[in-house]
Amino acid sequence: MNNMTNTYTTNSPREGIEQHTYSTGYKLSIGMSETHYSDGETLAEIAVINPEGNFVPLTPYDDVVGWVPIKRIEEFKDILKGCADPVEPLKELCSHF
Repeated sequence: MNNMTNTYTTNSPREGIEQHTYSTGYKLSIGMSETHYSDGETLAEIAVINPEGNFVPLTPYDDVVGWVPIKRIEEFKDILKGCADPVEPLKELCSHF
């Protein structure tokens, strides 16, 4: 990981979604509702959107990772805060789910 700190803003475009937009242009989307791979309480669906507005394929078979324990979301945030190009570190993290 690079030694940098990317700032971010947080918004909620609709109920059940929280998004963090980083100064690099990447966006972390955290879904916790019945329309996501989530139990709505302790497990979330994670997606990352690149600066061009496209989903980053987090696994070989899907653009999102479901059923992520909410206590692990900080790991996604740390990668996005600390990397100019977070794609490979994110894929590595997602390989453990």
